[in-house]
Amino acid sequence: MSWQQDADMRQRAGAYASSYSQPPPQQQPQPQAPGMGYGVGYGSSSGSPPGTFGAPMQQQQNPYQPFSAGPPAAAGGMPFGAAASGSSYGFGAQQPQAQSQQQPQSAPGRYGAPSGTPFSGLAGGSQDTSYTRRRRQSVCERIQGLLGAAYMGVILLVVALIVLFWNEGRAVQTARSLEEGSMICRDIPNVNYIDEQSDQQLVYAHGTLFTDKPIKDRVFEVQVHAAKLRRTVEMMQFAEKRTTRKVRDADNNLVDQTFFSYETRWSASIIDSSKFDDQSKLNPTHMEVPAETVVAPEVKLGAYRLSPSLVQQVSNWRPIRVQLTHAMRSKNLQIANGYVYFNNPNRPQIGDIRLKFEFAGLSKPVRELGPADTVSVVAQQRHDLLAPFQTHAGDEIEMLVTGYLSKEEMFENAQSQNTFLTWILRLVGWLLVWLGLTMMTEIIVAAVGWIPLVGSVVSIGRCMFAFLLSSTLSLLTISIGWISYRPFVGGTLLVLACLPMVWGFLSGRKQHVKQG
Repeated sequence: MSWQQDADMRQRAGAYASSYSQPPPQQQPQPQAPGMGYGVGYGSSSGSPPGTFGAPMQQQQNPYQPFSAGPPAAAGGMPFGAAASGSSYGFGAQQPQAQSQQQPQSAPGRYGAPSGTPFSGLAGGSQDTSYTRRRRQSVCERIQGLLGAAYMGVILLVVALIVLFWNEGRAVQTARSLEEGSMICRDIPNVNYIDEQSDQQLVYAHGTLFTDKPIKDRVFEVQVHAAKLRRTVEMMQFAEKRTTRKVRDADNNLVDQTFFSYETRWSASIIDSSKFDDQSKLNPTHMEVPAETVVAPEVKLGAYRLSPSLVQQVSNWRPIRVQLTHAMRSKNLQIANGYVYFNNPNRPQIGDIRLKFEFAGLSKPVRELGPADTVSVVAQQRHDLLAPFQTHAGDEIEMLVTGYLSKEEMFENAQSQNTFLTWILRLVGWLLVWLGLTMMTEIIVAAVGWIPLVGSVVSIGRCMFAFLLSSTLSLLTISIGWISYRPFVGGTLLVLACLPMVWGFLSGRKQHVKQG
C-alpha cells in the first residue's frame, strides 16, 4: 500500500470517527501489507485516532482468530482481528497476502445493547462505554429466583457450619504442634558442616542461599543466580463491570436495573468476552506466550540441601532489570517501564502482550541486585537434607523465612499466624451462616413486600432474626468443636452461644407486655 493510499484511508477513517451515527461505506478490497491493519473507531466519544479498536471495525468473520503481535501498523497501531492471515503471534513473522475486508454492522448487545456503542481502544485514555437498562421480571422468574436463593441458602448454611467446626480442630492441632516443636527444636551451630548428632531431629538453621548454576528463561534468554525465576504475562483486554439492583417502576412493579461499563486494562488472565452484554467488545481467547516459573534444581543452605517444599516458601520476589537479548531483538520487542512489550508501549491495543521478569532467593552476590539472600529455617535434618518434621500432635513443621529470625521468633510468628487465620475463618463462617439464613428467608419478605408498611417491618425483623440466629449457631458450633479439646473453654462458649437467643426472647416478651 502506498503512502497516498494510507493518507486517503486515514482521512476516510477520521470522517467516520466524527459521526458514528452514519454507517461507514463499504470499502473496496485492497491488498494488505504485512503487519498493517485499520480498525475504524467511528464510535469513539473522545475522538480517538484512526486505527484504534472501535465499533464497528474491519474484522475477520471469525472474531476469535488469534491476534498478530507483529510490528505496529502505520495508522495508529494494529487492531485485534485485523492482522494479516498466516501471521505468527508475537514473533513478527508475517507473510504478505492480499485479502478482502468487509465492514460488518455492529452486533447489538445480548440484551439489546445499542449498536455502535462509543468506545476508544486506547489504554492510555479514561473513556469507557456505559449504559443502564431496566428489565421487568415475570412472576415465574421471581418464584424461580426465590426458590433458588432458598436452596443456595441451605447449602451455604451447611458449608458454613462444617467450616466453623473444622476450623476449631485445625487451630488446636496447629497450636499443639507448634508448642511441641518449640520444646524439641535444636540449633545447628554451623551450616557449613553436617551435624551428625542432630540427624532425624527438628533443627533450626540460618545462612545464605547458594545454587551451583544460574536458572534461565529458555525462550527469552533471561538468567539469574536465584532459587526461582518467574515470567509474568499480561494482555491488554476489555473488562466489563455490571451492577444490578432491584427497583420499582411507575406502576410499582419490581424490575432489574443493570448498569454496564467497559474499560481496557492489562490482565494476567484471559477475560471471557463471550459473556459481555456488548458483543462488539472482543478479547482473544488465549495467550500465545504463557506465564512460567523456573525453579533451581538444587538450592543449598551451607552444606544442607533444601527440600522442594522449603524452596517453594522462598517468596521475596523482586523485578529484574532486563536488557534486550538476542531472542528479544529477533522478535522486535521493546522495553519500557520495567516491562517487555511485543508492540508499541505508548499505544497498546486489544490483544497486545507485555512481560515482566522477577526472581526470588538470590543465591549469588550481583552488583545490580545486591548480596545473596539470608534465610532462617526450621525443619527436620535428614543427613544433608532439610525436610518436613512430623509432630505427635498431627501437623508437619517446615518453616522458611527470608532474613534472620531467631528460633523463638519463628515459632511466635507461626502461632500468631495461626491465631489470625483462625479468627478470619470464624468471621467468614459467621458471614456465610448469616448470608444463608438471609437467602432462606427472602421468600417471606417477598411475599409481603408489596405492602408498604408491613414489608419494611418484616424486612427489618428478618435482618435481626438472621443476625441473632447466625451468632447463636456460630458460637454453638465453635463451642462444640472446643469441648473435645478444651472442655472449660468449650463450656464457656456454649453459654455465650445461648445469650443472643435469650436476649431476643426477653426483648420480645417485654415488648409484648408493653403492648398488652
